[in-house]
Amino acid sequence: MKHRLFVGLIGGLYLGSLPWVVAQTVTVTTLTNLDASGGVTTDAQGTLYISDFGPQLGNPQESTSVYLWDAKAGAFEEFASGFQGASGACFDAEGNFYQANPFGGSISKVYPDGTADHRWWTTDLQTPIGLEADAQGNLYVCNCAGATIGRISAEGYSVFAESDLFQCPNGLTQDEEGILYACNFNDGKVLRIDTEGQVSEVVELPVLTGGANPVGNGHLIYSKGWLYVTAIGRGEIYRVAPDGSSYELVAGKAFGFANEDGVAQDATFSKPNGIAASITGDTLYVNVSEPIWPQDPTALHPARVRMVIGVCSIPNSHCQP
Repeated sequence: MKHRLFVGLIGGLYLGSLPWVVAQTVTVTTLTNLDASGGVTTDAQGTLYISDFGPQLGNPQESTSVYLWDAKAGAFEEFASGFQGASGACFDAEGNFYQANPFGGSISKVYPDGTADHRWWTTDLQTPIGLEADAQGNLYVCNCAGATIGRISAEGYSVFAESDLFQCPNGLTQDEEGILYACNFNDGKVLRIDTEGQVSEVVELPVLTGGANPVGNGHLIYSKGWLYVTAIGRGEIYRVAPDGSSYELVAGKAFGFANEDGVAQDATFSKPNGIAASITGDTLYVNVSEPIWPQDPTALHPARVRMVIGVCSIPNSHCQP
């Protein structure tokens, strides 16, 4: 498998031991501080939504909220509340918002008029995390504890995909053909799930080791022909070819455990989790936690929202800023 490293402003791309110099303009900047540690989502108009998992890697004692970015005000405002550990989320073609509640064992549905049904789906779920809706109105869910991808359709719930490759499937996204891609929290694997539910490995990204279990990936997004993945343990953002032919580091230093802005090769991320892309594909939105690993490894608050800008300048990006 080809493995390349993207190193930023004026740097080298490496394929094996052969470097060549290219000009790049990828930078990382902080959008705002926001205590929301769950999924990151955009709607059809490109509006940004940040879900709050809670202050710790554990069942929150109080309900959590989802926030949306008000571009005119230049700030986030509450979109909906009453969630139980809001993690992955998505919109369907009709503008309905779906939110996974891993500690409530449910999926919430927020209708376009703002009405929320927090018990919209409750059966057969096993720690639901990532969500994705297809063009036919089906909703797919990552069952972290069940190591499956479920499908909710007009006929009800069914197991769409199951495999030993699933190790707490966490993030979920899809391409233009309806192919699903998931990433694992308990290892570094990115997985492809075809329209028949067959599972195959795309790549295995580096992980954080040293604890009871490896800490692998957060979430992922398909944008302009590429998968972008947050390596939550190592603090990195990767770009992955969906066919598994290559992957490359877009931004972040391994084990930086900080939130330093700047050019891609110098920036650092602390627990990057949710990820979404702008409509143009030139900007990635990522939420992170403050770097307090030594004092409290499970802490997720305080948190902030950051942007990786200039993604279209990476070679073969297939997008225009």
